[in-house]
Amino acid sequence: MFGCLAGLAVLMSGVTSRAAEIPSPAAVPDWTALRSFAIQLQNGAPRELAASPFQMIVMDVNRDGTDETSYQRSDIDEIRAGGPGGPKVVLAYLSVGEAENYRSYWQKAWNAHPPEWMGPENPEWKGNFKVRFWEPPWQQLMEKAVDHLIDLGYDGAFLDVVDAGEFWADEDRGASRHASAERDMVDFVKSLAAYAHKRNPHFGLFPNGGENLGRFDDYVAAVTGLFREDIWYDGNHLNSASDLDDTLRALKRFSAAKKPIFAIDYVTKPALIDDFYAKAHQAGMVPYATVRALDKLTINPGHDR
Repeated sequence: MFGCLAGLAVLMSGVTSRAAEIPSPAAVPDWTALRSFAIQLQNGAPRELAASPFQMIVMDVNRDGTDETSYQRSDIDEIRAGGPGGPKVVLAYLSVGEAENYRSYWQKAWNAHPPEWMGPENPEWKGNFKVRFWEPPWQQLMEKAVDHLIDLGYDGAFLDVVDAGEFWADEDRGASRHASAERDMVDFVKSLAAYAHKRNPHFGLFPNGGENLGRFDDYVAAVTGLFREDIWYDGNHLNSASDLDDTLRALKRFSAAKKPIFAIDYVTKPALIDDFYAKAHQAGMVPYATVRALDKLTINPGHDR
C-alpha cells in the first residue's frame, strides 16, 4: 500500500469537461501484450517518463501530492505519445480504501467532525483514514475521481487499498466490524468499472494486491489486471516459501483468467534484481524493481524492455 507517498488529487471545484476524448480504436491498449512498466508516484517529469523505454507508466495525477502541481492533459498526452521511448499507456493512482487529508476532496471540517463513512487513521500512514467504502458518499467521490482521470486522458487507474475489505471484515474490529466488507469491495470495484466504461469502454482498472478477492469470480472478471508488491522479496530479504506459495496460489486465479499481473519488488542489489526478474518472467508476470519511496524512475540494466 502506497499511502501518503502517492494518491489522487481529484475533483477541482469546477465542473470537469464531458467532451474529453477517449482513445480511438487504434489506441486501445492491449494490456496482455505489455512487457515492461515503471511506477513513479512523486516528482515525475513528463518528458523523462515519455522518453523512458517502458511500455506502461503508473503515476500520480500531481507531482508532490498538492493540487498546485497537478499534471495537465497535455502532460499525459506527451507521455502517451512516448517520443523516442515509444508510445505508452498511462495509469493514475487512486486510493479506493482510504481517504487522504492532503487531497482536494478533503474538507477542513472533517478534521474536527469526520463524516460517518470515515474510519480510523492508518497508524503507518499519517493523514490516511480508512473509509467505509460501501457507503454512497465515498463511492460518489470515487466516481468523480474516475471522471477526472478520463478527462485528463489516462488509460486506466491503479486502485490502491483494496484490502480495506479485509480490514473491516476482521473479527478484531468488534462492534465496528462489517462482515460483508470483502464482498462489498468486490461490488464497489465492479461498480467503478461499469461507471468508467460508460465513458471509455477501454479504461483499465488494476487493483494493487488484495488477490484473495480472486475467490469471487465476478471480481476477476471485472478487473483488467492486477499489481502485487513484495511477492518474492521484502526489500532485499527473500520471503518465506509458505508466504510465496500462498501468494502465487491466489494470483493463479487471475492468470488463469488471462489477466496480466504486474509485480513490484523493492530489491536494490543487482544479483537480487536479476533473480526477481527471472522468477517473475518464469511465473508469467511483468516485473519492475525500484525503490520503495517510488520517487524516481528506476532503470535496471538489461531489464528495461
